[in-house]
Order: sequence, then structure tokens, then C-alpha cells
Amino acid sequence: MIQCDSCAKPDIYLIIADEYAGKTELQDLFSFNNTNFENNLKTRGFYVVKGSTSNYNRTIYSMASLLNMNYLDNLKSNTLNNNDLDYCSVLIKENSVISFFKKNGYKIYNFLFDLTGNPKLIKSAFLPESKALVTSQTFTFRFWKDLWFNFASSQKTKFLKFNIII
Repeated sequence: MIQCDSCAKPDIYLIIADEYAGKTELQDLFSFNNTNFENNLKTRGFYVVKGSTSNYNRTIYSMASLLNMNYLDNLKSNTLNNNDLDYCSVLIKENSVISFFKKNGYKIYNFLFDLTGNPKLIKSAFLPESKALVTSQTFTFRFWKDLWFNFASSQKTKFLKFNIII
């Protein structure tokens, strides 16, 4: 690889719309037209992937794979577990993509994960992160995180939307 210190380097942005349902789902489930959001990104020069999907069921797995440009071959289980979470955290913290950009003189602005040499710039708006150890073990948090998706079918979502609005 030939490096060029005087070459112009384009700005590169990666926007992760975590848990974003997508344009089609927002329209189908909530009758919400989100075209303006996508068009706004496109007019700013962003590429918007149509019908994107993930190989993994958790953001941490997807980001570990994406930021290392590789599939995760060493996961221990098909279910969420501490060993796999720890493994993915390390992969994210010390990933190939950020390493490449740093070697090529890029400045990193990180808002999502703690990366080696680039801690996230935004902290939790709701609770201090030190309290997350306590609150993440509450019944309410665990229900929302681990079970809520079982109740959020299309029909039930329409029912909830109707009853919440009224």
C-alpha cells in the first residue's frame, strides 16, 4: 500500500441508525412516511442502502463484524451470552477499520462505542453509565430488552398505537 501524506482525504461518515425499523416497516406498521429522512441523507451525499439486513441479531455483533470487515466465526452460542459479548467488545475496541483510518491520518469522531484511543464522545443522557450495572438488572429493563419484541407484532403494534394515542 502506498501512502500519500499530501493527498486530499475525503470525509467519511458511518451512521448507525440502531434499531431503526426502516422506511417500509415504518409505513406498514405506523403509517409513517419516512421518505424525507432518506432523501435528506441522499441530498447530503450519503448512500442509503435499500432493504438492508444484518447477519446478526444484536448491534454489538454486527458492529464487531463490520468494523473488522469479517464474519464472526468464534461465537460460542446462538443466544446472547457474556463470553460472546466480551469477545465482540474487544473486537470493536481494537478494530481493523479504525486502525486503517488512523494510519492514514484520519481524525476519528466516535459517538457510539469506546474505541482504543477514541472513547465515545457522548455519554448516556438518561443515567450515568455507572448506574447501568444496577438498572440493567431490573425486571422492567430486562422485559423491554429481552421480551418486548415478542409482543410487537404488526397487529399488536397497531393496537398499542391506537390505545396510546386515545
